[in-house]
Amino acid sequence: GEAGLAVLDRALSVDYWAVQEELITVLEASGDKAVPLLTQMLSASSIPVCLRAIEILGKLGTAAAPAAPTLAGLLAEGNVNILRRKAVVTLQLLGSGAASAVPVLEQLLRRLDINDSIR
Repeated sequence: GEAGLAVLDRALSVDYWAVQEELITVLEASGDKAVPLLTQMLSASSIPVCLRAIEILGKLGTAAAPAAPTLAGLLAEGNVNILRRKAVVTLQLLGSGAASAVPVLEQLLRRLDINDSIR
């Protein structure tokens, strides 16, 4: 339940991959209840943690729609390419649930246009 997810949230701050991987597996089994915590994990400093969160959100499909704006934010310049590619794939898996990502994507495109005109 909610209390269990709160405990997982605190435990994910442990900087030990084996512990994080076990906790991520528990989150995966939690289904759509884990979407808020998985969305927070998208800003983790650990690339493997971020990738697993993206992967699980993709498996949840439209139930992961609340994560769409954060996923779109991963497409920004400066992020690791693998994160950017996985975020695109996951946004596709969200289908119409990805609609909330449109404003973020538009903002990113505007920034690209501004950068292109400077070069």
